[in-house]
Amino acid sequence: MHAGGGYQYLLRSVATNDAYAGRQQLHDYYAAKGTPQGRWIGKGLAGLATQTTQRGTAVTEEQMSALYGEGLHPDTDRLTDQGQSLDDCKLGRAFPVYTKNDELLAELAAAERSFKTANDRRPDENERTDMAIEVGTKHFFAAHDRGPENNREVIDWVNARRNDVRQAVSGYDMTFSPMKSVSALWAIADKQTANAIASIHHRAVASALEFVQKEALFTRDGFKGIQQVKTQGLIAAEFTHFDTRTGDPDLHSHVLVSNKVQNENGEWRSIDGRPLHQAIAASSQYYNAQLKRLLERETGLSFTPRFPEASKQPIWELDGVPQHLLQQWSGRREMARPLYKKAVANYIATHGHAPGVRANHALWQQAILDTRDAKRPAESLDDLRAQWMDSARSLLGRSKADSLVRNVLKRGRNKQGQQPFFDGQRNLVQATRDAVELAMSRRSSVRDNHVATAVIQTLQNYRFTSEKHYLDTQAMVTKQVYDKHLIVLTPADDVDVPAELRSESGAVIDRKANDVAYTTQKHLDAEQNVVDSTQEPQPLFVESTAIDRALEQYTRQNGFSLNAGQEQMVRYLLNAGVMTAVAVGPAGTGKTTSMELVTQLWEQQGRKVIGLAPSAAAAEVLQKDIGTECVTIDSLTYH
Repeated sequence: MHAGGGYQYLLRSVATNDAYAGRQQLHDYYAAKGTPQGRWIGKGLAGLATQTTQRGTAVTEEQMSALYGEGLHPDTDRLTDQGQSLDDCKLGRAFPVYTKNDELLAELAAAERSFKTANDRRPDENERTDMAIEVGTKHFFAAHDRGPENNREVIDWVNARRNDVRQAVSGYDMTFSPMKSVSALWAIADKQTANAIASIHHRAVASALEFVQKEALFTRDGFKGIQQVKTQGLIAAEFTHFDTRTGDPDLHSHVLVSNKVQNENGEWRSIDGRPLHQAIAASSQYYNAQLKRLLERETGLSFTPRFPEASKQPIWELDGVPQHLLQQWSGRREMARPLYKKAVANYIATHGHAPGVRANHALWQQAILDTRDAKRPAESLDDLRAQWMDSARSLLGRSKADSLVRNVLKRGRNKQGQQPFFDGQRNLVQATRDAVELAMSRRSSVRDNHVATAVIQTLQNYRFTSEKHYLDTQAMVTKQVYDKHLIVLTPADDVDVPAELRSESGAVIDRKANDVAYTTQKHLDAEQNVVDSTQEPQPLFVESTAIDRALEQYTRQNGFSLNAGQEQMVRYLLNAGVMTAVAVGPAGTGKTTSMELVTQLWEQQGRKVIGLAPSAAAAEVLQKDIGTECVTIDSLTYH
């Protein structure tokens, strides 16, 4: 989220779930639709020291504008009205305003600075609009050689210019969403049950933020921010949504984390974004685990693992909620799926490999954005509940839909006790091994965030007598992972520096959180086996004459020859004479073209060629390119 006008996106899309209309005040929207107001959350609120910015108090439009727009105290407007100076409302350094040498934007920034100097307060939205119209009209005429048709045209043109210039980061949007089955049950449950589920959701969000504050919330001190230090906690606004853009039930919270934090001395700083980004997966898993535990313990519901794909980790869904109901209420993702698959295929064709985790997430998000419906009018929760019940009755039948919540609760109570309570003597060794295997399953080395995520996921297989029991177990399993299984790869600090230049952990102060890499002896041995196999003789060859004929035939069929590098690759792979032969090259260098010939020649020798790829989409593309059976790597290793 960016400073300046970035908060206005929040008003349109986050705070009001895409239903914000024009210059309607935020509190008017909430009053008209019965949507819950955003609420302040986070330990860092204590540093603001006002009654209106305490945990649970409502978030106003003016507060969002001040904090997320300018980096000022959320109550700046009220405080300046009471005689406090604008400088005293700053939370450390003000957000810089970038103009990218745009004369219009530079003049607007200067006009706002002049207003603040003259009035010792922020301009309100009407005054900002007037500035934009006055300055923008002049520049509009110069750019178009005509005047604007109306003020709306000026404002739209000015905003388009602003959107072309990236501004400072003013915050981070963290989204917490329960399993689809939880949202489905909440959608058609009686109000008492629905309120209990919603309450547990909010408590799980708060727990996840506590985890983030403890493990991943840092700022920087010292010369050029060399030292990474803890903060006094985050400041955030939590906005709760009830549905997706397509109208499907989706209880979830957007937590807008302000980029303003205090160090341990009370000085205002910016968040060190790197460890926060690295902790996203762990915080999401922490939320899921906490939600599951609380629902099991306090409502009697039970969960069962569902595997969306063979190689994926299970998703814990409520036991007894029909799968076809969840599919019915997953319209937005299903609409985006064909576009996503096409995007993956294009990515593979362009880059020569399947998208990684980040790229895959980006492709999904783009597919969802490209297939999003037009904005729907905001509806009250009561209206939505009525629609969801009608939908459930239509799919399941009236009797099954009306009794679904009761049956799921009854089923959960009957299954209580099937999932084992964690016992340190019986389960510690296995849980530790499972966590290590999970952490190392998709990478050759791990960092602290990977370990945390794996431990949290692993412990979802157990029940716990209390929150203390869970936290103690989490700490114990984590310690065992590090002590018994992981090997440090990152070189130790071997410099002799005074204690003042070391952190509480004993590391040199320029060492950052999550910097240390670990692996296991199993992975080191596997890597050594691969290295050794490149030297191990293997009496399998293809005669040079056969290769020459294949290359000549390729030239005749295609009208061009392989380049020198491609031909060298073909000859090497067919005559390396070792157990493992490796050819490496960047995307677009013709590796796949070469492999087509390699495949043909091996098969002519009576050999079986199996293509392996990291994903089903990549395997499909590879199969078309080289003309032989291709499968995912996981299909050979998954049990």
